[in-house]
Amino acid sequence: MNTAPGDDGLTLSGEMVLSYPFEPAIDPLMNGVRLAIYRSFPNGAVLEDAIIPSGAYDTVTKKGWKVNGPGTTWTYVNTPNDLPSKINKVQVKVDTHNLGLVKFSAKGKAGAFGVALGQIPVTMEFSLESGAALNGQCAVERFPGPFRVNPLCFFNAPVSTLNCR
Repeated sequence: MNTAPGDDGLTLSGEMVLSYPFEPAIDPLMNGVRLAIYRSFPNGAVLEDAIIPSGAYDTVTKKGWKVNGPGTTWTYVNTPNDLPSKINKVQVKVDTHNLGLVKFSAKGKAGAFGVALGQIPVTMEFSLESGAALNGQCAVERFPGPFRVNPLCFFNAPVSTLNCR
């Protein structure tokens, strides 16, 4: 809010419960992911629609997916200026203690993620494939605004940060 273009940050985390065993298998290294964020005004404007591609981490370009040994955590890293999207880190983690639970997070910087007071509700979509979420492995959450208990979006006191939970 009230800052120069291209200096906003984004931090997002969530979780979804999917049918277990996973069909198809969860594998961002092979399938990529997609993250989309919309604000309500004007007309559901897109704040971010990031297609994070598949592909292993490349030590030369310093971008791509890394996966842990058991194949339960995938982390994508990239420099924010290397993509049309300003999302530079994504993590997907299968919870090994709760069957079907998948946790995800994303970070972005040097973007334009601003939402004004009158542009709530905000909607977030996260898909475990880089396309149109045809496999059903996705989460969608609408954050209606400050007068709801759960989920909820609110601005901090200087109206510089929007928090949605």
